[in-house]
Amino acid sequence: CALPIFRAMVDAHFRERRPIEDYANEMGLTAGHLTRLCREVLNVSSQDVVNARILHEAQRELVYSTDGIKQIANLVGFVDEAYFTRFFRKHTGLAPSEFRARALSSMHTKLA
Repeated sequence: CALPIFRAMVDAHFRERRPIEDYANEMGLTAGHLTRLCREVLNVSSQDVVNARILHEAQRELVYSTDGIKQIANLVGFVDEAYFTRFFRKHTGLAPSEFRARALSSMHTKLA
């Protein structure tokens, strides 16, 4: 199946913010075919797979690093911190700083 290959490619290149067409072309598929495969097997679009990987990394960095939001935005492929914040809020319902504060507070509560 092509999806494990796609996921491995996303893991390797998500910081580059590559278009879905790049992944599909590299796999010998059309972007539409790749998205259909993702929807059939994962119930999400190919772009959702990429976005989920970006969010996972951003959340991990927010919790486990002391880097600022701008540095984390750059790390996950965003040149503009404001655009990263909008992207993050759209997908999580929280600004990156709010997510970090809640996650750290939750960790401290569990450790206490």
